[in-house]
Amino acid sequence: MFPKVLRICDAVRDVDERLATIARRLKMLYFLNPVNADAERERFWSKKGAYEPRFRYKPLDFDRDLVRRELYELRIEDIQDPVLGDLYRRKRWEIDNQLSILDERGTENLTFTSEKLFGPMDEQDVKDAHAILEMDPLPEQRTLSAERVKRMLEEVVASYTRKAGESFACRVRLRKFLASNAAAGETSVALKTQKRYSLNDARILGVHEVGWHVLTANNGTRQPLQLFAIGLPGFLGTQEGAALFAEYMSGTLTVNRLRIIAGRTLAVSLAVQGWRFSETYDYLMRMPHGFDRGDAFTICERAYRGGLPDRRGQWHGVYTKDSIYQRYFVRVVTYWRSGLDLRVLSAGKMDLDHVPMVASAIDQGVLVPPTFVPSFVADENNLKLRRVVMGLLTQRPSPPAEEPLPKATATTPKAKKGKKKAASKRKAAKKRTAAATSAHEQKVRLHVVSGSGAGSEKP
Repeated sequence: MFPKVLRICDAVRDVDERLATIARRLKMLYFLNPVNADAERERFWSKKGAYEPRFRYKPLDFDRDLVRRELYELRIEDIQDPVLGDLYRRKRWEIDNQLSILDERGTENLTFTSEKLFGPMDEQDVKDAHAILEMDPLPEQRTLSAERVKRMLEEVVASYTRKAGESFACRVRLRKFLASNAAAGETSVALKTQKRYSLNDARILGVHEVGWHVLTANNGTRQPLQLFAIGLPGFLGTQEGAALFAEYMSGTLTVNRLRIIAGRTLAVSLAVQGWRFSETYDYLMRMPHGFDRGDAFTICERAYRGGLPDRRGQWHGVYTKDSIYQRYFVRVVTYWRSGLDLRVLSAGKMDLDHVPMVASAIDQGVLVPPTFVPSFVADENNLKLRRVVMGLLTQRPSPPAEEPLPKATATTPKAKKGKKKAASKRKAAKKRTAAATSAHEQKVRLHVVSGSGAGSEKP
């Protein structure tokens, strides 16, 4: 049960407000994205890949020691409820590690601290990435300017305001220094000024950045604790996985997009193993169904940002955030198939493990239901249909294999006897298949009616 936070002492509100102020000051990607990426890309290509980019980063505009001191001066011990106290302690640990990452740019410690935050990669992550990358890329025309996409996203923002009858806070801006096509802040989306986008790219941004990242932050600001706007501890993996799931459910997730996600997973894996930037780039280019040079460089830039090469070209420091997209996409799909309530998940920035606690708090009236509902979540018919169909596809038993017909060269009594025997076996196999299918369909119907499948989605 979630504690009755509205009735406890002012210690909670004090810790909540001060912690949120500290968290908003960090601006992780602002300090991790290289400021000279475009120049280094051109130099890298001019040297035909025989060069290790030397990225430069913005200097921090705050005193790390003072921020860390402020962080540990928070009187979390005054919070009486153990559940809330644990949430704020774990969030403080998370922010402390984010500070360490900014301290450790260009050092080996960056990799270690990143893996503490985002978790280490495992063999299955890499296998999944390779399986995805076996798909052929499809041609895609990128002709839309950043300014044009900005106007399209502003219309998405306006549509959420109209549907909810409340102001949806989101400012769409153009930025020069980004290591991706776009990035979302708490109530903003930044587009790369010099980037050209496809029509589907624009739709993805409307679903992923506006329709999930900014939407959950807007819902989080309406909760009694700011922790739901800045993110509960461990929220980031679920945020990215759920945003990809939103793409999938809305029909904007393409083969090319999924290949980019898998490429990021693979690039982080190679970087952590000690591969140089140029080696990973070359691998992404030359592998079967490889990437073009633009995508290959951007994937590597994201994996190696925060790091620096030494004089021998060996890289020090890997920011491993890009390993979470593919992994948590799979995790969100798995949870959703088992009955995850996506409306609760959209009520603020949280991890999947927090959903039962938050659902209970909403039922108690301690937290509020989401004001803004993602478009794909509002389409309940589509959600239920996809869940049932996916369950049928993954649970249906394979029919028994029929035995091959015996070969006979002549119509002899022996051959006739063999044919009768084979026909009898085929007839028995068909009966077994029909019985198994009937039993399975009855099981699926009972599963759905009982509420553990598609029927468990709350209206």
